[in-house]
Order: sequence, then C-alpha cells, then structure tokens
Amino acid sequence: MKRTYFIIAGVLLTLFFVNVFAVYSQELKTGQKSVPPPKTEGFRLGVPLDSQERDVQVPAPPSLAILYLTEEQEDEVMEFLYKTDKRRAEMLGKIKDSDPKDYRRQLSLAFREMRELKRLQEDDPERYERVIKEKELNYHSYVLMGEYKKAKDEEKKTKIRNDLIKLLDELFDLRQLNREEEIERLEKRIAELKEINNKRLENKENIVLNRLATLLKEDRGLEW
Repeated sequence: MKRTYFIIAGVLLTLFFVNVFAVYSQELKTGQKSVPPPKTEGFRLGVPLDSQERDVQVPAPPSLAILYLTEEQEDEVMEFLYKTDKRRAEMLGKIKDSDPKDYRRQLSLAFREMRELKRLQEDDPERYERVIKEKELNYHSYVLMGEYKKAKDEEKKTKIRNDLIKLLDELFDLRQLNREEEIERLEKRIAELKEINNKRLENKENIVLNRLATLLKEDRGLEW
C-alpha cells in the first residue's frame, strides 16, 4: 500500500515539474511572463467596483464618468453653484481637500446640471426662474433648520418655526406648479403618441407591405 502511495506521489510530482518546465519554456520563447487571472474574491455585490481593490479597471458609464475639468470650468461651476445652490457649493468647498475623489465626482455632476440649466434658461426662461427660486428656498430652509437647532430661547424657536412654515408653504406651491407643468407636457406628448399610433393602425396594410418589400428587397433600385 505504501509503495502505491509513493508511486502516485511520484507521478504527481513529475506532472507538476513538467508543467512548470513547459510554462518556463514558453516564457523564454515569447519573452513574456504568464499573467495570473484577475482577483475577484472579496468583491461586494451592489458596491461600485471603483470603491474596492481590484486588478482590472472597469470604466464607469459615460453618463456617470468623472470629468476632469479645467480650472476655468471648475471656477465656473462653483460660481454657478453659489448663485443657484449655495448649500451645495459650501459642501463642495469642505470636501475639496479632505476627499478629492468625491469632490471631482460631485463637481462633474454639478457641471452637467449647470449645462442643463443653461439650456433651460435659453429654452424656457420662466421655468428656469422657478427652478432657481426653488433651489434658493430649499437652501434657506436648511439655514432656518440650523438656526432652530442652535436657538435656546423658546420665543426665538417659535419665530423660526413660523418662518420655516411660511417658507415651506411657498416652496410647496412652487414645486406643485413645476409638477403640474411637467404633467401638462407629458399629457401633450401622450396625445401626440396616440395620434401617431392611430395613424399607424389606419395604414396597417401599407406599413406591412412596405416592410415586406424591404425584407424581400423588392424595391431595390427605387431608393432615393
């Protein structure tokens, strides 16, 4: 029995050294070292890969990718935020040195939002003003919240609370107006889609025959 074990062990060792020799010979021929497979253990599902250690870099989707802005663009974003969303601008100022990666990520998002708002300003100035007003009121609501927490006098707390109620009431009306406008826009779009769909139903036979001709290439030579 012992002899059988020794034979098996000898065969396994022989196979191991043959494999090592083969790999080494291949490296000598190609001049390249064999690369171990990328590490995958330890990854957590649902957690972005760029927040975990890994050997293979997986690029973020274009819409979420971090933008490396120029100093002029960065200054432009911060100036825009101080005008439209001061609380967010102050938050970015705090993390610029303490968390540079998150700072760049937040700045990239703000840059995209700035471009969207500028387009909105050109296309619909009235709605743009409401959006900016909403941001201002939202910022002041946090300011009042901070003052309320710091206040020790009950009379002062009551005044701040009443001011906050008035502000939130105005903010609600503004948000509601924006929602109603969005609903109206969607209803208009739905009406257009229904009209297109009805036209397609009325012209079903022609659409089917056109598609058939395309698939069978019966209209070859008649293209524009």
